[in-house]
Amino acid sequence: MKLVRWNSVQVGSTDLCKDEIEREIKIEFFRSNPNGHHKIVGFCNNITLGTLKSNKMEYPINKGGKFHMMDLKIERKHTFLEYVFGGCCIDFSIAIDFTLSNGAP
Repeated sequence: MKLVRWNSVQVGSTDLCKDEIEREIKIEFFRSNPNGHHKIVGFCNNITLGTLKSNKMEYPINKGGKFHMMDLKIERKHTFLEYVFGGCCIDFSIAIDFTLSNGAP
């Protein structure tokens, strides 16, 4: 079987599985055609975020091949509200120029 190296992809867990560790993920592989009619090469079923976190690096593809994951990084990205509720201090200032030094409004 021919070994194909795919480009790396960055996907948030909310988009991937709605932050549910045991929700099934379906990974599909397509061959790109210039005319826009892309052909499905295969897909992987029964993969969850939990199995991805367990560092299992090989998954079967429905058409007899195997999908090898070379590198997996799971990083936590904090939201703005998490910083605020965590104790981050924010100073907010507003200034209004009434001198008309910038010209007519």
